[in-house]
Amino acid sequence: FRRVLFRSIVNNQNFSDSFSFRFTKCIIPFTYYNVTSNYNILKINSGGVKTVTLTVGQYNITQLLAALTTALNALGVGIFTLTADPITYKITITNGTTPFIYLGTQSTINYITGFDFIDTPSALSQTAPFVYNLGGTDWIDIISKT
Repeated sequence: FRRVLFRSIVNNQNFSDSFSFRFTKCIIPFTYYNVTSNYNILKINSGGVKTVTLTVGQYNITQLLAALTTALNALGVGIFTLTADPITYKITITNGTTPFIYLGTQSTINYITGFDFIDTPSALSQTAPFVYNLGGTDWIDIISKT
């Protein structure tokens, strides 16, 4: 069960204690996928820019790591393994033979994997500085212009 937070913004003012609302428009997403078309691209540089695009869907951490491993290994740039630390909840991408750069400035999957929006130095292993987030949508924004 997921708690949904409703928030109203009228003329850039937040009203959290109002008792009634009149809506002129309401957009509610029809999906709660944690990997969406806005957050599904991972890019690396290993002898050239390589792109991985995950299929939109709902992933748990095991499925996410497996999908990324398969996609990265399909690039033909060494053998990748991905792990998630059970204590820190950080993802590590390792290539056993070929150094690579994680292109955080070009990847859209950073919010999910915990990687930063910066390009890393070339290395055989890259660890996300932040915890992974498979929570998906946390709120629904309802905006009224009246």
